[in-house]
Amino acid sequence: MTDFQFKWPEDEEQIKKRLLPRRKLLDRTLIADVSAIFQEVESVGDRAIREATKRFDGIEIASVNVPEEYLEQSVTNLSPGFKKAIEKAIANIAEVNEALMPGQEWRKEVRPGTLIGEKPTPMDSVGIYVPARMEVV
Repeated sequence: MTDFQFKWPEDEEQIKKRLLPRRKLLDRTLIADVSAIFQEVESVGDRAIREATKRFDGIEIASVNVPEEYLEQSVTNLSPGFKKAIEKAIANIAEVNEALMPGQEWRKEVRPGTLIGEKPTPMDSVGIYVPARMEVV
């Protein structure tokens, strides 16, 4: 088991070593590169995703859509323990997000003619692209 408890200043070097990978995640070059990918996707859509997959993963894909049969096969092939862990994670995430849901729409007139307020509105859909090497067996 890895020890995650450190004392300051005795363990300063260990702390720096432990946190070093996290500092690299905030590398400005990486952020600029990711931002450029988002801009490409915004301007040319799926073509940008296919080009990024080829550039970063060395794989040419015809479509960014995952076939339904592949998804079903992937779920079927999960181990029972892993399925249970995923279901537990889903339940935990749902519970937290339900607790964080904003209240009803509200408005308040802070002075004559000036209204403030909030109207929570869910998004129709969201998506994320994570470049990765995928092998289908």
